[in-house]
Amino acid sequence: MDTLIIMFFNLSVVGIVFYFLHRANKNWNKTHPDSLESYLAKYPQARTQSGISCGHCRSRSLRNLGWRHATDTRRLVSCNSCSSNLYHAKN
Repeated sequence: MDTLIIMFFNLSVVGIVFYFLHRANKNWNKTHPDSLESYLAKYPQARTQSGISCGHCRSRSLRNLGWRHATDTRRLVSCNSCSSNLYHAKN
């Protein structure tokens, strides 16, 4: 009986961890839904000779931040001038 309770507890903990990981990934896609390719398809004028610009204000000053921390491989690109969320990237 004790081992059954311990197994149930362990499965509950694993289930809770997977739930929160799934929820975090869902928020990742909701915050920055566009990939670079879909962003450029939506805003073709954002592709310039010197790189990418903001499709809203045309600024070339962009910030590239990690999703959870500075070294996160999931990157969020936003405009420094108008603070628009532009696209996401994975390294």
